[in-house]
Amino acid sequence: MKKRTAFVITTLALCLVLAVSCNENGGLGESAEMTEFYSTAREAFRLSTKVSLPEFPGVSLKDDPAGTYEAEMDVLKEVIKTSGSHSFQFDFNEGVSYDVYSQCVVSIAEVFGQEHPDYPKDRDGYLLNCWFEGSYSVMISYRKDNSILSFMVFEGYPAS
Repeated sequence: MKKRTAFVITTLALCLVLAVSCNENGGLGESAEMTEFYSTAREAFRLSTKVSLPEFPGVSLKDDPAGTYEAEMDVLKEVIKTSGSHSFQFDFNEGVSYDVYSQCVVSIAEVFGQEHPDYPKDRDGYLLNCWFEGSYSVMISYRKDNSILSFMVFEGYPAS
């Protein structure tokens, strides 16, 4: 009887520890925090386009030997410092999924409405979406193998 009671108490304690750690570390709880890179990119994009991308934990840019993370982070911080820009881009290659892509497309469409007439496109393993607003365009490119999600804000119309 004592062994059984100890087993039940140990099991309940383990479940409690797992539930708390999942919530704190972005496991199953909704309180998981966005990565610094995604949060910074999200703010730069909002200031530049008025689009608030969804809050996603785990979406980020993995650094590479060329130091891409820091270079892109510097660009995003400059965009924020200048209260927006219509000439920058950023990529995510960590935590990318079709769900992340599709929710971003919905967020952009809620602000910009109908896409450019030549989009969306499904080309060479990528899904491409583009919107035109005033004198600038917003493009999102998603590689269907979940390896990269790119955002571009640029002056003018996109090339077809």
